[in-house]
Amino acid sequence: GLQEAGCDHPLGLIAEEQVTSAAAAAVTLGASVFFPHYYHVTADLVEILQGQGLELIPWSPNSPAVWNELLELGCDGVITDVPALAEQWLTTRS
Repeated sequence: GLQEAGCDHPLGLIAEEQVTSAAAAAVTLGASVFFPHYYHVTADLVEILQGQGLELIPWSPNSPAVWNELLELGCDGVITDVPALAEQWLTTRS
C-alpha cells in the first residue's frame, strides 16, 4: 500500500457505485476513511467497514432528515453541500 511506500498521510477512498467492491478495495489499500455516496449507506456497510477499522463518511446528503438517518446508522460524519444548514442542525442536537 501507500503507507509501505512511505506515504504517511491518511488515505481515503470515494465511491459512487459498486460500493461493496470499493469498500473491499479501501481495506486492501489500507485506507482509513471510506466516502460512499449516501444512497449506498446501510447498517451492514457501516458495521463491516467500522469492524475493519475504517471511518465511514458519506457525501452529499443535504437535509437534516437524512443526516439523522446516517447518524442512527453509525456514520462518522458527512460531507454536505449546505454547511450552514448542517451547522444549524448540529447546534439543535446539543
